[in-house]
Amino acid sequence: MTDWERHRLELLRAFKNGPQDIEANRAGRLGSGQGRRMRRGIVLNLMLSVGLVATFVAIVYFAASRPLRAIQWILIVLIIAAGLALGVVAARNLLRAVRSGVVECLEGPVRVATRGRSGWWITVQERSFHLPVAFWHVGAGVTYRVYVAAGAQLIVAMEPAEESVAGTAVGTAAEPDEGEDLVAVDCQTLRAWAQGLCMVAAVDSATVLTAIGLHGELVETIGEPALEPAPAGTSRVTAGDWYDGLFAVRITPAAPTVSRRDLDAEFGTGSELVRIHWDSAYHVIYWVTVAGAPFKCDITASFTGPPIPANPAVEIALRRQRVQLIASE
Repeated sequence: MTDWERHRLELLRAFKNGPQDIEANRAGRLGSGQGRRMRRGIVLNLMLSVGLVATFVAIVYFAASRPLRAIQWILIVLIIAAGLALGVVAARNLLRAVRSGVVECLEGPVRVATRGRSGWWITVQERSFHLPVAFWHVGAGVTYRVYVAAGAQLIVAMEPAEESVAGTAVGTAAEPDEGEDLVAVDCQTLRAWAQGLCMVAAVDSATVLTAIGLHGELVETIGEPALEPAPAGTSRVTAGDWYDGLFAVRITPAAPTVSRRDLDAEFGTGSELVRIHWDSAYHVIYWVTVAGAPFKCDITASFTGPPIPANPAVEIALRRQRVQLIASE
């Protein structure tokens, strides 16, 4: 079995597709199994929205004193409207996709990155979609055919282009072209960036990035603006500025090489953060300070598995906060 065949079967299993589904997708149609799952999704979305609405209405009704006042009735009506609207919108998109049965194929190299609490997203041909399977099923440097249910903008299947898989391991970065400089994102580089964030007084994203040595143009994407082209050694860099000088840079290394052991040795033993979901990444946080600087910076490393010493970080976020100075008497 070739690398392409193994990877194709892996993606079929990950998306819960059968051979007939992918054949239908190649012809621009929704597969029968995909249609059944979408119809179940319609029912599930409506049931969940009704259940959530009923729960919140019950909480408001039984927690309030009776007879209910006008503001309480208004709150109940708003909860019902908002909950049903969310469920109906999600169900309507799925229903539109099932009725049309049209599947669009986008072929090309892909980029995968997290978008905060919204999970993992995949970008192909400059269009971004939520990634419905675990990110480690997608290989760096591999060209994919991404099949999208047009009515719902939902990825229903992916398959690799045969010529792009051989010799490229899924979940690792492809080798750089001859003559390309590969700059490793190591602990010393992270420390330099973090110290720069501490010392730069500017709050504008582009100004801060340039000041710490990350060059390029900030391009609006879903979530935070991304730096294009991605700096050497990275597959994606995003940045965001908020109130009072708070600023964050999220870095996805092209080849994850910085391990938990390396980070602990450079910055001291990190603190593991609480996971918010069983399928979410593991996070370990470190702090960097510079004497007299207006900001302090935390470094949060994300891991796909338990952050044991040898496990490499797949994403690193640098976030600064303003230092609270205590005036002397």
